[in-house]
Amino acid sequence: MSRRRARLAALDGALITAAVAFVGLITGAFTGPVKGYDGWGHLTKVVLVLRDFPAIDWNYDWYSGSPFFLGGYPPLFYLAAGGLARVGVDQMAAMNLLIGLSYVAMTLSLYALARIVTDSRVAGFVAAGVLVGTPAIWNAEDAFFDGHDAITPKVKEMLADLDDALKLEPTNLGAHHLRIHLLEELRRAHEAVSDADALSSYGYPPGTSHLPHMAGHIWARVGEYARLVDDNERAVANDKVWFAQGDGAGQHYMRNYHDHDVDFVLYGLTTVGRNDEARAFAKNEDASMQLKVALRLHDTVRAAELAKGGSTFGDGDVTVGSALAQGAAALAKHDDAARAAAYARAYNATKNNLPGDPKNWWPTPIGEGYGAALLALGKASDAETVFGAELKRFPNDPHLEWGLAEALKAQGKDDAAPRAAYKAHWKGSRDLTLADLG
Repeated sequence: MSRRRARLAALDGALITAAVAFVGLITGAFTGPVKGYDGWGHLTKVVLVLRDFPAIDWNYDWYSGSPFFLGGYPPLFYLAAGGLARVGVDQMAAMNLLIGLSYVAMTLSLYALARIVTDSRVAGFVAAGVLVGTPAIWNAEDAFFDGHDAITPKVKEMLADLDDALKLEPTNLGAHHLRIHLLEELRRAHEAVSDADALSSYGYPPGTSHLPHMAGHIWARVGEYARLVDDNERAVANDKVWFAQGDGAGQHYMRNYHDHDVDFVLYGLTTVGRNDEARAFAKNEDASMQLKVALRLHDTVRAAELAKGGSTFGDGDVTVGSALAQGAAALAKHDDAARAAAYARAYNATKNNLPGDPKNWWPTPIGEGYGAALLALGKASDAETVFGAELKRFPNDPHLEWGLAEALKAQGKDDAAPRAAYKAHWKGSRDLTLADLG
């Protein structure tokens, strides 16, 4: 009898495992990009385990240098994902595999508990079935898309609620603010232009710089760089008035956002070639902002001076940062092939990401640099593909328009449209060259 019971339990386990795998695959829970608001943070921790193993008990890149696993998530998940990645499994695929196994273990555990307590196969199946049939475990509460790139019902509800709020009160600042964030995440920034117009049109008391700044999120997405600069210059000015009024908790809180406003100003100015304005603006900010401008403008002497003083910048992605450093080293050695290979690694790691807040790695833009490296290598067709794809993410960017025009010209193709767009959008005192890109 006990042997028959064990065989039935094994059969039940196989059926439940198959059911979990089936539902996980059709909902996209076990495929595609990592899920949840902090999913990328967990993936970064896997990268750090791979980079530093076995010295993983402390890392300056994680939580500002706190002990790696102190008071946080248990380490087995990261060590297992790191182990799979070490033997060649893609890091994201490794995470999804482990998530799938954890779902199977969770469901089998519930089945076993119900069956042991009730001594009933039916009760075990019911318990497992209720869990598998619960939508909330398959779609993260903070997920914007399901496994098929369609927006989730929760997101549709959120959009409808914000639209209703603006019908009742068209000047509702909170609704405009949240609508910008949501539509930006949904890659539908053009639908939030009216919200950006609204936040751009109001005057604000000191300490509320985040509201005019938020309009800049949309201007960056739709290629309105002059408006991006104007609204964030207003935000910076608002900050300065606020900081002059004291040094209390409110000022301390807003300082967390101040550099973010400055980033947007400098990104907008350097994108369209208003370089002297960018240098002048950065002089009033800290050395890290001056370093960003120097890097963007390829002022290597100034960048070296600032780096000697200890100024740094980065978004914490050590893989991309390493590839860009290798690309810069290859450029210094005039090794076009090595430069293109290094940029390819960085580009492939980021090309499907959201465009950034502001543009990720704007002082050393990845897609732009990759396209330039391909052009230098004589691969004009590949460069055309990269510049064209980047212009969809960053419309009206004259650096990308110039690069696309040059790639077309090198192939004997008609470059009139991107060349005209470049001339319309570029405000620099001289024309761009290949050396200005990346």
